[in-house]
Amino acid sequence: MRVIFTLLMLLGLAGHGSSARATSLDLSPRPCAILRNSDGLIALSSPTTATLYSLRGIPITTFELGDWIAAIEVSVDERFLALGGYEGSVALFAIAGATRLARISITDSACSNYISDMSFSVDGELLVVASGAGTVVVHRTADGMEVHREKLEDAYSAAVANDLRSIVVSPPLALISVRAPGTNGSRIATDGGVWPVRFVKADELALCRSDNLGHGESLRVINSQSGRHLADLGPLGYIQRIRPLDDGSALITASVGSGGRSFDDRGYRFDPSTLKVTEVWRFADPTGHGTAMDFDQRRNLGVTTDYQLRTRLVNLPDGSIIRTIDNSHRLGEGHKRSGTMVFGGLFLLVSSLAITVWRLRAARDRAVSECG
Repeated sequence: MRVIFTLLMLLGLAGHGSSARATSLDLSPRPCAILRNSDGLIALSSPTTATLYSLRGIPITTFELGDWIAAIEVSVDERFLALGGYEGSVALFAIAGATRLARISITDSACSNYISDMSFSVDGELLVVASGAGTVVVHRTADGMEVHREKLEDAYSAAVANDLRSIVVSPPLALISVRAPGTNGSRIATDGGVWPVRFVKADELALCRSDNLGHGESLRVINSQSGRHLADLGPLGYIQRIRPLDDGSALITASVGSGGRSFDDRGYRFDPSTLKVTEVWRFADPTGHGTAMDFDQRRNLGVTTDYQLRTRLVNLPDGSIIRTIDNSHRLGEGHKRSGTMVFGGLFLLVSSLAITVWRLRAARDRAVSECG
């Protein structure tokens, strides 16, 4: 049984699809979002679907991707939702009415199509998608039409300015002028920084992590016109989420720990007028893997989804759990398609082993016959 289990692991039974998750058990939090302008949150209801729930945990409507969901992004004005998958699928929705606006496929290579990040322009008119193969594509939100594409060595995160004036991509941090007068798609030199990246304050500023140490990271503030490094704010910890708000500020979630373990989760608010961050909340992390909490400072509420698809609505002053939406019983639904691949792989492996054993026995029999 131990040998069989090892073979199953090698064949990717513990993973899903062609992403890095196919070779290890990923205990990191899953994507989710809280809606600040309404009584709702969006969380994974299965590996391939996201559901809009009321804050009382009542399901309102479900959005289907048909691919393992790797990213959930909500526009700043909360009109639009984007779901990105591990096999390069993207679905765009109008949240009101649950209307699907477009389905997009990013296919660059056989093994690196997963959607590593997505973000809307502040006005919600554009969506930029970054894929694991280093491709960055900008789409029109209304119909999914592609309006710009960049091919880079890596692209873990990307943000797009209103009217497609510029794009910011990481790693390495690159500011790309697209429609700014006299730039002709030129790259603006920066002082560096790593993902996630987001535009704030009417696209005047770009925010990102200062480095990729996994601890003691600062929030780097960059002038999006000149690329000049304005400030490093922190250290804040391991920055997991940057969410722009419609007033030009941003909410940041970070975890603090050591040795790969998270001990505290913390939420901050970035003020673009003072270039300062203020701690909003902190509490002990019960998971040890960080919560990547999305939160609403006004209502002191946060939402997080763990790797077993258990979504928790959290009271931020003390970290107490208000409500749990448990979809762990649906976790196996995403393995149906990959299960066929696994058993097909098992058949080929067993057949190969049988042929090898047959050949070894035949060779042994010939040797015995010749010696006799």
